[in-house]
Amino acid sequence: MPGIFISYRRSDNPDATGRIYDRLVSEFGKERVFKDVDSIPLGRDFRGHLNEVVGGCAAMLAIIGPLWTDARNSAGERRLEDADDFVRIELETALARDIPVVPVLVAHAAMPGASDLPGSLASMVFRQSIEVRPDPDFHHDATRLVSALRAILDPTAAAAEQAASRIKSPAAASGTPRGRAGWIVAAAALGIAAAVLAVPAIRYLRETPPPETRLDIVTPATDDPASFALSPDGRQIVFVAKSDGTARLWIRSLAKATAAPLAGTEGAARPFWSPDSRSIGFFVPGSLKRLDLDGGQPQFLAVVDAGGTGSWSSKGVILFNTANAGPLSRVPASGGATTVLPLMVKNSLFDFSPVFLPDGQHFVFFSADQADTSIYLGSLDGGAGVPLAAALQTIAGLLGRDARPMAYLPSGWLLWIRVDRTLVAQRLDVARGALVGETVSLADGVASASTSATGVVAYRVTGSGQRQLTWVDRSGALLGTVGPPDESLDAPRVSPDGRQVAFSRQTQGKRDIWLQSNARAMRMTFGSEVNDWPVWSPDGKRLAFQSVGSPTYDFYQKPTNGAQAQEPLLVSQKPQYLTSWSADGRYLLYFSVDPGPNTDLWVLPITGTRKPFPFLQSSFQKVWGQFSPDGRWVAYQSNESGQNEIYVRRFVVPGDAADSTAAQAGQWQVSTAGGVFPTWRADGKELFYIDPAGMMIAAPITATGSTVVPGTPVTLFQTNALGGGIDTGQGRQYDVAPDGRFMINRVSDTAISPITLIQNWNPEAKTE
Repeated sequence: MPGIFISYRRSDNPDATGRIYDRLVSEFGKERVFKDVDSIPLGRDFRGHLNEVVGGCAAMLAIIGPLWTDARNSAGERRLEDADDFVRIELETALARDIPVVPVLVAHAAMPGASDLPGSLASMVFRQSIEVRPDPDFHHDATRLVSALRAILDPTAAAAEQAASRIKSPAAASGTPRGRAGWIVAAAALGIAAAVLAVPAIRYLRETPPPETRLDIVTPATDDPASFALSPDGRQIVFVAKSDGTARLWIRSLAKATAAPLAGTEGAARPFWSPDSRSIGFFVPGSLKRLDLDGGQPQFLAVVDAGGTGSWSSKGVILFNTANAGPLSRVPASGGATTVLPLMVKNSLFDFSPVFLPDGQHFVFFSADQADTSIYLGSLDGGAGVPLAAALQTIAGLLGRDARPMAYLPSGWLLWIRVDRTLVAQRLDVARGALVGETVSLADGVASASTSATGVVAYRVTGSGQRQLTWVDRSGALLGTVGPPDESLDAPRVSPDGRQVAFSRQTQGKRDIWLQSNARAMRMTFGSEVNDWPVWSPDGKRLAFQSVGSPTYDFYQKPTNGAQAQEPLLVSQKPQYLTSWSADGRYLLYFSVDPGPNTDLWVLPITGTRKPFPFLQSSFQKVWGQFSPDGRWVAYQSNESGQNEIYVRRFVVPGDAADSTAAQAGQWQVSTAGGVFPTWRADGKELFYIDPAGMMIAAPITATGSTVVPGTPVTLFQTNALGGGIDTGQGRQYDVAPDGRFMINRVSDTAISPITLIQNWNPEAKTE
């Protein structure tokens, strides 16, 4: 009796295939279900044997999982393109013999398009498919499949009985022409009955899709709730959480109720998966690394100044960006030379947040100019990015520092987070290079999102996300707070007399500089620009700050009494960030982000021609510089050792008497195990910074003549500051008052919200 042939790939969800096979065997018998090439007799030509077996079957099931179309051989070539590929031979044989081929979609895989298949299999896209979902829906879907197959394989008892009753009529029993006519009528009736009774099979295949469900995953406490990622196979999720005060990667199987930390990932942020779900890429201070889940220590891949976001292609390439802007970079997933890509958009300042598409060649990314951020389609082949959608968020939204603002579903949906924190999706037509159809909203107040190749969507809302400006002493004991909590507080700076705090905050979608004195808050900046990174003048009478508008990154200064309008100091076409004002009031220190890996320290004279000059230029990242209280030294953060550390150099002005090669040659490393965001004590005898675990560190500093002698760093307290000890581009979130108190921009609830999983998301089904 004709049977069922199951065509599948062992590397593509074998568990689902095994369960389907077991169910069919229990329903139809083992002799009617053919599943594995292991049954091919030794010495037989497998092509001929497959031809015989397939030819003896009444139906073929093509089990299609998330990796079915992109399975590759040892040479990295798609197996479907190989004429000797088992799966291809099986399907070609069935299609050539006009045997019904039923695509069975497992693990939430999408039906391949014609462009995903070789020409000999292209007609499969017109075959009605059926989805068999994981538990708890497996048995329901398997029952649908069995019923549909029964209608195809076996005429029902009712049809047989109906035909038999007609055959047994007196006319049919005779050998007269009337009897022969009865046989013809009976046969026709049998055919009609089979056709009519096959309708339930089509109904089963086209049954209304399963309902959308949402469930929450609670994680341990974290200062980095936006750092998480679903595995492509939809079976695991990795996220950043804290244990013993240290942030690291945790992994949880979605089949279990608990998570476990991953050794060797201390200080990790922004994880992303390999396409086969066996490895994880992640950022640590100064580096991009990968961890193979089958064992071993994390492997170094590339130097990265401040971890950005990354994506891993099926072709073994990792694309990533840094948090301090610039173009995208690529590195082999196995390790090797890093290549900086040219900016793919004209007049762009930086490209970021790449997300590879399933073909491993194309990717989507954000690109920002001076005013807006837009989505583009790019390719590893190079060339200009293709615009998909413009002005999705202003630069104000960009400064929200989303960890993962985009994700992609193999069913063709592109997801991103708007500036209003709404998670939205729209169809992406890669061939046309365009977003098509209507935009669909999935959730509000979202901080980050991720997807799996199986169709699951994960997102996390910002929760309360409250930050509180908090005074603490040298032991970390709470001394009081400044102003109300707010989810947008940023970059607090204490005035030279310790009586006021300048900071930036966002109100009604606009970021400005504010001053807080006792219980009174005063807004300092106005207009449409994004104002951030305040710096006090040494006399406390002025504030300098960055103002981002269209089309420039500008520096301004303004009296703190508000009596005069803000005065422009410097106009720039590239990103630059103010960090310090010299004690004599003559110079501002800032860092400038150039295309490529360089981020250099520059000095802006406040008087005279105000022509900037470089303080430190090299092939490494140098950021967050701070003048010493006497103006003789500059402390800064650099990744020249492979991770972020704190260094000190002599400050020399070109043309001064002290300007000499010898005077500028000295450099001293202060931190010993990683550090970010240096700040001097008021008397210059200590240098503070935050280590990768988020602890406040104090290093004694002894300066004699032209030499600095750093002492042994001492751990003071856990800061709980926004961003912790990881430089994600958020900048320094603490300051030190003249009396030794610390002002910390603390995250008031570190538990944040759970990660929400959406299963069976199908907005098109809701409109049918």
